[in-house]
Amino acid sequence: MTIAKLIMCEVDDGKQEAFSQSQSAWSQLSTCNGFVGQAGGWETSSTTAIILGFWESQFHVSEFMRTTHDEIYLSNKQQSTYRHCSVNYFELVSTISGLRIDFSGAGVLRIAYCSRVLDIDRFNRDQQLIWNPQLSTQLGCLGGHVWRHVKHHDCYLVVSHWESPEAHEIYANNVLPKLREIARPSEYIEQLLDKVVVLDTKWNVKTNNG
Repeated sequence: MTIAKLIMCEVDDGKQEAFSQSQSAWSQLSTCNGFVGQAGGWETSSTTAIILGFWESQFHVSEFMRTTHDEIYLSNKQQSTYRHCSVNYFELVSTISGLRIDFSGAGVLRIAYCSRVLDIDRFNRDQQLIWNPQLSTQLGCLGGHVWRHVKHHDCYLVVSHWESPEAHEIYANNVLPKLREIARPSEYIEQLLDKVVVLDTKWNVKTNNG
């Protein structure tokens, strides 16, 4: 089962450049067993850094955390560049229009963080019948994934990848409000947070395996 590792770091003003330089050191991930790729950047509405790493399985993530993670983390001194960091793991549920995020390219990730989904059947049905078909036809949308938290099964991520901020803005202003009127997610999702991340190509990591 493919695993996504969501990392969110709150960075103080003035430390963004130091954090970015440290983040670039994670290029060493490229040779790790089971690593698929990593992409990340800054949330547009804050100084929060958001990174998504992808792994072939939970076993591979656990092996990396046990053997290699601390060596990279301590050597790049990233711990001194942020005030808070949260890490969560998600398993792949479905794919929107066959996307594989381009780990060498730029663009925008839109992450819908859905917490306490009260009606999981309705959530999955709306993804398949409303959201996914519309996203797959949007100009500039490269596709996306739906993920479920590995521990909290009422928590989901919907990740879409856009070729540019402009393409995403057209969707957010002209299409998203209409889809929300149809799906009415507030009826069965207690907390829905939208995070828009402008990818920094220096943070992207492609695998050297295989």
